Amino acid sequence: MTIAEMLISIYAFYFFLFLNFSGYCDVVIGIGSLFGVRPPENFNKPYLARNASDFWLRQHRSLTLWLTDYVFSPLYKRTLTSQSFFAKPVVAFNASLIVTMIVSGFWHGTTLAFLFFGLSHGIFLVIYHSWNTFLTNAYGKKWVRKWRQNWFVYAGGVFLTFNATALAFVFFNLSWDESFIFFGRLLGL
Repeated sequence: MTIAEMLISIYAFYFFLFLNFSGYCDVVIGIGSLFGVRPPENFNKPYLARNASDFWLRQHRSLTLWLTDYVFSPLYKRTLTSQSFFAKPVVAFNASLIVTMIVSGFWHGTTLAFLFFGLSHGIFLVIYHSWNTFLTNAYGKKWVRKWRQNWFVYAGGVFLTFNATALAFVFFNLSWDESFIFFGRLLGL
């Protein structure tokens, strides 16, 4: 399989998964509406997300809200009040993100592949929030807001986010060992 074929298979599965689950959610919304209950939209153009945080606010919204309320927020509060090194706000925040996304991975399945799926998304979130914190501290919120309005910055963020999340979904599709073989071949190893 060539690199181009591998990339096509990654993107094809990513689109298939979105269309499959989004379609299912649309059916649920339609049935609920017939009974006078309007369930919320679960997807809001996740492929246009600018960063990992934006992705999770757009993708599988109900799961994101549940994870935020029942995993991230209590864990973050607990780590902030602990006496260990987690009492540092940035470390507490990042550790809470990683654990929350690992829980998300295990919510989808209980194999090592799903652990890596959740861990990869957790790492993406930590990278984004660390970068955001650095930019905000270095240049201020006003500058960061203006910088993000630049079309090139927005397009670059969408490109990076789309590709990073598509690659993470390889773990969703393949077993742990198949995923690493796949990535090895993709990188020419």
